[in-house]
Amino acid sequence: MAGAARNAFTDGWENGWMNGWDPSFAPKFATILFSFLTFLLIWVVFNARPKTKRLEKSAAQQKVSFRIHKAELATRLISTVHATFVGQGVLRVLYFDGQRLRAENNGFTETSDTAALYFCVSVAFFIGDFLICCVQFEDYGYGFLLHAICGLGTYFYVVMSDSAHYWACLGLTWEISTVFLNVRWWLLEYNHKNSLCYKINSVLVVLVFGIIRIFISWPLTFYYVRSSYRLTTLGGGNGSVSTVFFGWTSAVTVALGLLNGFWFSKMLRSIKRAICGGRKKEKTSSTKKVE
Repeated sequence: MAGAARNAFTDGWENGWMNGWDPSFAPKFATILFSFLTFLLIWVVFNARPKTKRLEKSAAQQKVSFRIHKAELATRLISTVHATFVGQGVLRVLYFDGQRLRAENNGFTETSDTAALYFCVSVAFFIGDFLICCVQFEDYGYGFLLHAICGLGTYFYVVMSDSAHYWACLGLTWEISTVFLNVRWWLLEYNHKNSLCYKINSVLVVLVFGIIRIFISWPLTFYYVRSSYRLTTLGGGNGSVSTVFFGWTSAVTVALGLLNGFWFSKMLRSIKRAICGGRKKEKTSSTKKVE
């Protein structure tokens, strides 16, 4: 069935979408639509969030537009729901079914119906993420828009082609760090910056982001590009990985790897400023006492 769906999508890609249509796509589109509507409902309900002291400040002081200033809680809540749901899901798939998914053609042809469910949910999330990044481009910038495009294009391709489920599960583990990033924002927003929870979460943000998105993903990116290339006809393989899929996903993983490196460097600079700033305050206070 996976091979039939994959061939159908390849035919649709090369000869026109309708020529490659397969009725088995219908449940996937239904899952994507239902997930998108669920995310939209969450966003609408929490868009008018409770006011806080930070919300009462002017948008100009926070250097963000009114739209992002008003809707940030809803946007982050959706990303947290998505990250939690798919994060635990793909970890379970990798734990219970990872060896089988990787066994044949190095993780590119074996499939999992459970994993496909999480991929459909992610497609729905990235559709909404892309729309938000377009509407609020001035606030989010190119980095977040690139992340949305890469996520949407990759997981839509994975869902429609029924391929690379093992690697797609690994890719979604990156979203786990999003939970800690959003918790940090909530603690700041609701005035808990001096709490023990904020300090612990700040450490976890750097550790989880650095381990998952840098120290694990960078070597895996190199391994993925090399492995997928060898399975393409271009690399002398059996063609189980199409040249289009190889080119797109390789470019995406490298681009996201560089983007994650940029974001991680910003985290480290923030930590450095916090530490150095604290030391400067201590030195200033001790100097005043001596005087």
